[in-house]
Amino acid sequence: MEWIDTHTHLFAEAFSTDLDQTILRAKKENIQHCILPNIDENSIDMLMNVCRKYSMCSPMLGLHPCEVRSHYKEQLHQIENNLSSCKPVGIGEIGIDLYWDKQFKEEQIEAFKIQCTWANELHLPVSIHCRESLDLVLDIVERFSFSLHGVFHCFTGNQEQLERVMALGMYLGIGGVISFKNNQALRDVIQGADRSRIVLETDAPYLAPHPNRGKRNEPSYIPLIGRCMAEIWGIGIDEVAKQSSQNAKDIFALH
Repeated sequence: MEWIDTHTHLFAEAFSTDLDQTILRAKKENIQHCILPNIDENSIDMLMNVCRKYSMCSPMLGLHPCEVRSHYKEQLHQIENNLSSCKPVGIGEIGIDLYWDKQFKEEQIEAFKIQCTWANELHLPVSIHCRESLDLVLDIVERFSFSLHGVFHCFTGNQEQLERVMALGMYLGIGGVISFKNNQALRDVIQGADRSRIVLETDAPYLAPHPNRGKRNEPSYIPLIGRCMAEIWGIGIDEVAKQSSQNAKDIFALH
């Protein structure tokens, strides 16, 4: 039984003192692969250092919406200059975040559109962050003249939003929030989701699943999310592992 963590920030400061041990714990839990989404133009070196050191880690490159500033075109230019040398498996983490700060909303929208264009031109999937902005992001993606491929990261939407994602042929990234006791509504939505469109993710070091909620998250907790999904779907955890891992391989062209 193998697992893939499709979204984990192992290059974050939270792992600076025990990354070797974190990787060992992940391997012990049969995590075969970790995909690391970038944050901004300054995190690329840290991200790539981790990917070079640990063969189970692969990079994505992008500008996180919370890091978009007035000089976003310069930020994007620096990231774009690294695309060919870093050989990312996807463009991410990109999107729109209207939870923390709406000051740069228009810049976030433009940065998102530009990076989706990269993904289309490079035939790469995207990892989309859409906190408090899912309908807006869906509106934008539905209007593209090209078909976008990838994952709606940390999906917490309703039934209508799930159907819109499915209609686009995209995938849902399911993380620790699915296991929170106060999240039955999300579990009800996910219960009816197409199993071939689900991937698992930790978003480590954030959003640790129950019973570790509030603690630092890490890839070794992926089976906890998988166990929750098995309960929701009424199937064996080995089937969840097999399906979600195959979905991740299909999206990110992992071997």
